[in-house]
Amino acid sequence: MHVVINARATIVEVLPKGGIGAEIGVFRGSFSRVIFANARPKKLFLVDPWENSARPEHAASWYAAGGQNDMEKIHGEVTHIFGNRPYAGRVEVVRSGSVPWLSRQADESLDFVYIDGDHSYDAVRQDIALSVAKVRSGGVIAVDDYSLGQWWGDGVVRAVHEALVAHPLTIAFCAEAQVALRRL
Repeated sequence: MHVVINARATIVEVLPKGGIGAEIGVFRGSFSRVIFANARPKKLFLVDPWENSARPEHAASWYAAGGQNDMEKIHGEVTHIFGNRPYAGRVEVVRSGSVPWLSRQADESLDFVYIDGDHSYDAVRQDIALSVAKVRSGGVIAVDDYSLGQWWGDGVVRAVHEALVAHPLTIAFCAEAQVALRRL
């Protein structure tokens, strides 16, 4: 029998409930609402620089320079949505790159991090490595687009595999380009 699951809907079920979490890479905030509704965090940080990139490796990404996405407008819309009920007071929109923001967080201060930012190998590797220190034991580091063949090549997959070897992590869930790593 072939069972079909919606991995993106399922991965939020793996996130710890009622804790403190972060979504790295928010764009328009669509998945942020799903995280909020399912994880019911007491605090959720939405971290994104909301800026276009002129780097050649980002030419096919949503945030390519010269692309059709007005990041100022998108940031304003996200800020407006999450500044109102039911999000106000529990969601903080942070306009920052992931590395500076994660670096400022206290070690073991987060229950989960959902990584969906820059998909290049170096960026994902760095986001996971920093998240390992910031997520409590038993917490979850989830990664979107765990797949091959898109503009990021093998970057996401390679970074996840290397993290499993280098850090105290185990796979909690993996299906259809979603992977959740539990911090030991």
